[in-house]
Amino acid sequence: MEGRVTAGPVTKLSALPPDALDKMAGLMAESGVAATILPATDLFLTGRDHSHLCPRGVAPAHHLAAHGVACCLSTNNMLNPFTPYGDGSLTRIANLYANVHHLGDPQALADCLDMITRSSAKILRLPDYGLVPGNPADLVVLDASSPQDAIARIAPPLMAFKSGRQSFERPRPKLHL
Repeated sequence: MEGRVTAGPVTKLSALPPDALDKMAGLMAESGVAATILPATDLFLTGRDHSHLCPRGVAPAHHLAAHGVACCLSTNNMLNPFTPYGDGSLTRIANLYANVHHLGDPQALADCLDMITRSSAKILRLPDYGLVPGNPADLVVLDASSPQDAIARIAPPLMAFKSGRQSFERPRPKLHL
């Protein structure tokens, strides 16, 4: 089953003390179990029994990934009892995750983008992923100057392509003075 099992949302991993989390991360990496973290849902559902200083309750994907666990950030349903708001933006989810886990350095932000792109494709076992001649042209073009900028600013999508066919365009706003 190696590479075929993904656990999610793994919220309870956020409650483990460091030594237990390290042990679990090692076991997951060794067995090839991936993790999907759902920050918006986790934040909405955890900490309800606290009157103040509520726990964050979002599993530390960056910590798991450092131990060799394939991790992705995502959202499940939106506008439902478990995630009552959202717009489906994975850059927004990655930015939320970075905020919750105090990730602000350039590499950490790039890793957050990776967890909504490359790492997700790896977990889904997509064989032809990436900007390579001959691969399916499935991509979203973000209004960002770098991977870090995409996450830090929650860069809006400018356009997207599916199988090489443009599916939408969202022009940059124009300022009229």
